[in-house]
Amino acid sequence: MKTWLVFFGSLMIPALLVAAPLKTLEEFQKTAAPFHAEIRVPTFPTTPKQIEADKTAAIRAGNAALDQIARQDPKKLTLESTFGALDNLYYNVNRAAGVIDFVQQTNPTRAVRDAAENASKALQAWTIGVLYRSDVYAALKAFAATKPELTGEDRRLVDETMLDYRRAGLDLPGAERKRVEALRKQLSGLETDFSSNIVKTKLPMVFTKAELAGVPDDFLNSPGVKNRRRRVHDSHQRHAAAVDGGDQLFRGSDAPTRDGRRVRPGPKDQRPAFE
Repeated sequence: MKTWLVFFGSLMIPALLVAAPLKTLEEFQKTAAPFHAEIRVPTFPTTPKQIEADKTAAIRAGNAALDQIARQDPKKLTLESTFGALDNLYYNVNRAAGVIDFVQQTNPTRAVRDAAENASKALQAWTIGVLYRSDVYAALKAFAATKPELTGEDRRLVDETMLDYRRAGLDLPGAERKRVEALRKQLSGLETDFSSNIVKTKLPMVFTKAELAGVPDDFLNSPGVKNRRRRVHDSHQRHAAAVDGGDQLFRGSDAPTRDGRRVRPGPKDQRPAFE
């Protein structure tokens, strides 16, 4: 079973950076090959219509894969056709969701970010619903009941998957199971809202110059950072700087700043970043 790795923006796979710097996608792919992994650069949707199409395609493909698992002849079940197939479809849907989540967090156009947020919620709800496909669960249970001789990652895949189903309440009576499903979907939506609210926030973090000692100048001079001489009113631009700042602040020489003890909100977005 292959592992698929996807680059999002400038995010890298640290485990692959073990030798000389690799500068091309092809070089990364060659490095990944011995580990049975493949690296692909995703195509990011840039319009609400594209986001909706990507979401719909991911769910359609996922449903088709679920139907195939459920409709198998119980006498011909294999690890690959049950747990392996479920693992693969989860990956494909999660890959599509990851691209859409990235767009939600980074696209400068609000209409695109809103479309990505709605698509993300839909994909999360669908993913939760996968656990409540009783026909798929029946096929998995039937294969597990044969007590196949499995070791290593195969054994772990079966055990962890069955544990996920038990935690989701699949062995509970019908009414209780539906209640658990509803709560999980509600929680998923709240998590997305929380993430979106971070993007939309206009509340800055406030530091003195001394507290920012050691933080790189290129970050301090970036558009999302304000001082007495300059103000930036674009909330998305400010959020981008704040996200980057989470990493940059760890580079500072002031220990309380690095561990977050000096983070202070600026009331009504009026306080300067530097005092």
